[in-house]
Amino acid sequence: MLSNSKYHRSFIILKTLDSGYSIDDRKEPAGYCKMEIKKNQGKILLYVQDMKPAEPQQSIYDVVMISTKDGVPPVKLTSIQIPDHGRGEYEITFDPESVNETGIPVDQFHALAVVH
Repeated sequence: MLSNSKYHRSFIILKTLDSGYSIDDRKEPAGYCKMEIKKNQGKILLYVQDMKPAEPQQSIYDVVMISTKDGVPPVKLTSIQIPDHGRGEYEITFDPESVNETGIPVDQFHALAVVH
C-alpha cells in the first residue's frame, strides 16, 4: 500500500517491438512516459512520435500497464488516437491504489505499452 505522503517519479522509454506501425519506413516509432505519483494521485505524461495514425473509429491504440507478476493481468488505462503527423502528447490520470478501478496498486506493474 502506498502512503499518502509518498512521492514517486519514473521515466519509461518506449521502444518498438513489432514492425508495421511506423509513419515513415526510415524511422521506428518511439516515445517516452513520465509517471508521477504525488499525494495519492497518479499522472502519466505520454509522448509518442513517428507512429502511423490510426483510422478514426476503426483502429486506435491502447495504453496498457503490464506486470511480470503471476496473477496480475494487464490493465488498459485509456485509448489514444495518433494525429496525421504521427506525434502526440497525452495526459492520463489514475488512482495509484487501484489502477483503473481494478483494486491493483501501481507498484504491482513493471511496464507500460502502447498497443494496437
